[in-house]
Amino acid sequence: MKRLNPFRLPALIETCALIASGIATGICFWPGNYGWLFWFVFVPLFWIILKGGWKAAFFKGWLFGIFAWLSGIYWFISPLLKFLGIHFAAALPLLLAFFAWHGLMFAILTGAASALSDYFLKRMGWRKEITLIWAAAPVMAAVEHFFPMLFPVYFANTQYFHLPQVQILEVFGPAGLLWLILGFNAAAYLLAKTLWERKSEPIPGGLRGLSSAVAIFGAFCGLILLNEYYGALRIRQIDALVKTEAARGNSINVSVIQGSGQVENAETLGIYHRLTYEVLKTTATDILIWPESVYDRIADYKTFIDSSGEKSIFNPDFARTLKTEVPYKTTMLMGAKGRFTGKSDRTPPRSASKRNIAFITGPGRELLGLTEKRYLFPFGEFIPLGGIFPRLYRIFPYSDDISPGAISAPLNFAKGKAGVVICYEDLYTEAARRFSSKGANVLFNITNEARFGYTMSPEQHLNLSALRAIENRRFFIRAVNTGISAVIDPTGRVVGRLAVKERGSMTAKIQLMEYRTFYSKHGNILCLFGILLVSFFVFLAMIRSPGNTRLL
Repeated sequence: MKRLNPFRLPALIETCALIASGIATGICFWPGNYGWLFWFVFVPLFWIILKGGWKAAFFKGWLFGIFAWLSGIYWFISPLLKFLGIHFAAALPLLLAFFAWHGLMFAILTGAASALSDYFLKRMGWRKEITLIWAAAPVMAAVEHFFPMLFPVYFANTQYFHLPQVQILEVFGPAGLLWLILGFNAAAYLLAKTLWERKSEPIPGGLRGLSSAVAIFGAFCGLILLNEYYGALRIRQIDALVKTEAARGNSINVSVIQGSGQVENAETLGIYHRLTYEVLKTTATDILIWPESVYDRIADYKTFIDSSGEKSIFNPDFARTLKTEVPYKTTMLMGAKGRFTGKSDRTPPRSASKRNIAFITGPGRELLGLTEKRYLFPFGEFIPLGGIFPRLYRIFPYSDDISPGAISAPLNFAKGKAGVVICYEDLYTEAARRFSSKGANVLFNITNEARFGYTMSPEQHLNLSALRAIENRRFFIRAVNTGISAVIDPTGRVVGRLAVKERGSMTAKIQLMEYRTFYSKHGNILCLFGILLVSFFVFLAMIRSPGNTRLL
């Protein structure tokens, strides 16, 4: 019986394999321990794309990517319908466009990997599999960094289930783990292909078939074990650092209120008042947090410049209203719809528009600091291309028309300097890193997830955002109106939580961390290194005579 050759699979089987691998890739982003699959899901993709040219690889990667995104955040369909106020059939073109857009990330990866493999085979005589090992990771790292994702996720998110593996994020951010994951997949593909071919003769260029493939695969296995050791070591060291900060007295009590009510309901604000009274009667807290959208007033504010930078002040009418309606004698973090109404004579001009803001007020409701949301949620807070086609806002009246903000300095309170990310800003690595690099010693997130329902979305959102604590080595406190509110320590452990639909409060003693990670200082320099690496090899191939090749 003739043995099946995977390099000459029928088109239907290839398509099914791509779809199945894409679905498996998306499942790796689900809550739970599915992330181990991510170390192998790209092997069939690599096997298929390296057979043809870069155009075919591009479209195969696109198909793979569409199903990866569709399976990874399938729940996005429900909130999209709620945001737009339309039926499924009417929303279907938008859904397809959303998943097709993000699927392009994998199309770019596969198209570029195939093109580079062909180019270096022709110019340098390097085997396609060898080029894939060093080229795939920098290409995808650049895609993750520069591609305008409407819903940002990173390869590193798949490994949150195993904390030692993700501690490297404090050095290189998500790109560091991406390099390891894609490199391992490429090495596994090389080994699988070599074993399939069953050739004992030397591979052209001097590397011997099975022994060389085993050596490369073994090297990546060694890197994974080294990363595991590094992660376990750093967890112990960071735990010790937290204890040191506690001994120095750099601790505060943080209280989070979770009312678990729809913010549109009139009784929701009353629920938060009742829970707040209960907390303040029994607990000494340094800052009390309400989630996003609980206080549904329009906050008019102005800005001015002083010696320490740009500052904000509430307009007198809103300041009086806030003091009357939120009378608690404690420091509070809360959010509101903001309306920028003017500037002092020394403030640079800014456009007046509606913004999503978070602010900290002192015991007398005096404004201590204010930040504006920079990364807006698509379809909920703005409609993509709505600025070009304003008619879209009339077609979809349930979507808001909020402008991205510009104020993003840490907010001072008591002994703390808080970096506050609003709603799904906690998915963006740069949003939290910007605050940490400016001196924030604690990270807060206020979120309204009422429209996202009670699927796996709340747990997935928590897992995706928890990496911000590791990247910056800060306590990260999330206040979510319908759950999951959580306290995440600087190693990524969830040390306190309020479950989905749970109504209540929690108070945690946390440490204000002054240690700054390499990543918070320098950002995603591994992406830059990858671009330089690929550029160097391309330049080397360009200046080399095509006839002077040495197969590797």
